[in-house]
Amino acid sequence: MGLAWSLLARPTPKTREPLRIGILGAASIAPVAVTNPLKHLADGVVHAVAARDPKRARAFATRYGIPLALASYQELVDHPDIDAVYIPLPNGLHEKWAIAAIKAGKHVLCEKPVSSNAQQAMAIKSALDEYNSTHPNNRLVFAEAFHWKCHPLGKFLQSVVLGKVPEWDLGEIESVEANMVIPKAFLSDSDIRFNFDLAGGSLMDACYTVSAVRFVVEAAELRNISANDHASSNDARINSDASILEATIPKVLSAVAEKHVKDDRIDTETKADLLFPGGIKAKIKSSLGLHGLTSIEFSLKITGTKAALTVDNFVAPFLYHSVAFQKSDGSGRETRKVYRESAGDPAQTTYWHQMRAFLESIRASGEGFRDARLTSVDDAVANMKTIDAIYSAAGMSPRA
Repeated sequence: MGLAWSLLARPTPKTREPLRIGILGAASIAPVAVTNPLKHLADGVVHAVAARDPKRARAFATRYGIPLALASYQELVDHPDIDAVYIPLPNGLHEKWAIAAIKAGKHVLCEKPVSSNAQQAMAIKSALDEYNSTHPNNRLVFAEAFHWKCHPLGKFLQSVVLGKVPEWDLGEIESVEANMVIPKAFLSDSDIRFNFDLAGGSLMDACYTVSAVRFVVEAAELRNISANDHASSNDARINSDASILEATIPKVLSAVAEKHVKDDRIDTETKADLLFPGGIKAKIKSSLGLHGLTSIEFSLKITGTKAALTVDNFVAPFLYHSVAFQKSDGSGRETRKVYRESAGDPAQTTYWHQMRAFLESIRASGEGFRDARLTSVDDAVANMKTIDAIYSAAGMSPRA
């Protein structure tokens, strides 16, 4: 629903001094994730794009009305007129350019996964911490682009787990399952998902699954802490409380991976059973659909002591989705769709909600504010630690 509004609605007039975003690479995701959302947000504008091929940068800039087409990534991160950088480059290039942008004093929105491995993610965190400690009045915002968490559906799911939707009481969360399957018809043999040197692999591409189960566990842990403290739940603590974050890094009970026939370093499908410190069990499945006829699947199931919640298409809910609730005894089945923050609001894409949260966090960064819906660098590190552990348990090397 939000996609039609994003494409057809008139552009929103800009503030006098909108934040200027630079895009590293003329990637196909950039219009959906950045240029279209910014058309409908008053406080941000795409000011520059850079690509390895200058002609491609110029063509992209012309097509999307971007003032500057720059000849190199370094020129963009160093440009004095750029406030923030969006990184949609291949996974293997994220660490280098995230750190370069941070050192240049730029806010960063980086596509997921944040890096090739946990060590690289920690290097990004170190660069950000160092910059912010020496620039307390000009703190940078860094976010990994798990856009779905910024959508009203993500907020609703969090509210259910937190126990804020009384009519949908799940009880204590016992297990979570997330599946992401991309059919072979969507992929070519040269797809970068199959390139180990660029940190490819099904688990890397479907890192949404790891993020989703951790997102649920995080909310469950916050609910438990709030209940024990007899205090109200504070959503802003999610993603920022170190003790809660540690509770979202699971032990890998088992993992198995199917290897690509042309490169056994690449997984075409990975399954894992996880156990979180608080006792919640989880299953994840990531698949590039190369071993047979498959249909697309982005599913999430949350099971509690009283009921279960099943979500169809948690990844791109603005296109379509459904949320089903059913009590443990099989009664009380209900379904919902959550496209809007409140009645009367236009339905927006996940990327619009993410970009709004990013811009608002930048404006308030000097006060230490960060929108809790954004995925912080600490959360990104925890996600990569989990991904590395799953690869190791499956007998595969983490990406280099």
